[in-house]
Amino acid sequence: MRFNSIKIFVYLEENKLSKAQFCKQCDISVGTLNKLLGGSMNIRVSIVFKVASFTKISSDDLFIGT
Repeated sequence: MRFNSIKIFVYLEENKLSKAQFCKQCDISVGTLNKLLGGSMNIRVSIVFKVASFTKISSDDLFIGT
């Protein structure tokens, strides 16, 4: 499974947020967000839950089965 970066790009666009603004509100670093968006498989579950909680996107919907 890999992270569904499209959901985050859509969220950023719809909410007119920069990556920096998003990260500040999610309490994650820009580097971590870039890893997520780049498809890194080495992401802590706690990060996914932070993003899911902030965006109100189900953690299940943040992943794409491969």
